[in-house]
Amino acid sequence: MPYLSEMLSSLEEQTYKDFTILLWDNGSSDGTLEEAHKWIPSRLPGRIVSDQPMPLHECLARMVDESETDFCARMDSDDICLPDRFRIQMEFMSKHPGIDLVGTQIECVDSEGSRLPIEEWAKYPLSHDEIISRLMILCPFNHPSILFRKKAILDAGNYSVPAPVEDLNLYLHLVCQSKVANLSGTLLRYRIHPESICSKAKVENRHETLARESLIREAPTVFGISGELFGRLQKKEYMPSVIPLFKVAWRLSHHHLPNFWNIITSPVFLYSARCMTSSDDFLSKGIYKMLKIA
Repeated sequence: MPYLSEMLSSLEEQTYKDFTILLWDNGSSDGTLEEAHKWIPSRLPGRIVSDQPMPLHECLARMVDESETDFCARMDSDDICLPDRFRIQMEFMSKHPGIDLVGTQIECVDSEGSRLPIEEWAKYPLSHDEIISRLMILCPFNHPSILFRKKAILDAGNYSVPAPVEDLNLYLHLVCQSKVANLSGTLLRYRIHPESICSKAKVENRHETLARESLIREAPTVFGISGELFGRLQKKEYMPSVIPLFKVAWRLSHHHLPNFWNIITSPVFLYSARCMTSSDDFLSKGIYKMLKIA
């Protein structure tokens, strides 16, 4: 509460109707359960779990485990699905059987529902290679917007680390074995307010620290460079940055020169590269500038 009824109403208005809801109440005491029972299962098919409070990543993992469908869509209680969200995501997955997870663009709103400006972190890359390039510096998906194949998430280890990086850690595992994508259209209103888990983690400076630790830990598998080297790139301490970052691009290209060229000239890769480059690294900065206009 107080956003739950608006969220559930957005599910009731979905143009794609073949879904059920698993709503996990994690020990709330603000009228959430009473409101949820007004909707489920009388107005929306599904069930409510309310007697098993546990850490967020464990709740998410259990919901994936207990899902009875091949596809799962994520959502938080304070966000709003646009009416065609499920239909468009399911049509995309049907047409692209090689994709195991798809996210969407978002519209950010405040606690009152007023639209907020779109910041750089809320502009999500579309292709698999761009998503991995974005992973080097920023989370490449809006977590409440994703729809995924249940089997792929289980094969990737499911949600296994605590919030606020439970989603980032899952993506780092998933991209090593699956293809992923984002849609270009906006299909979710994402609410930003001081009481959210992410907002509290950022205020406490936990989000950035834990994200850095996850990236360093998974760097050898995802990016093909050591965690120690990746940590130095994060701190802009390695010069010239272009050498290890081109190594990452070569790995992403699977050793095909045309793919390599497409990666190193993509705006997403160049943005990430510049974010990991010292202001004194004139060689790398010059190369990135030339690639930008190539």
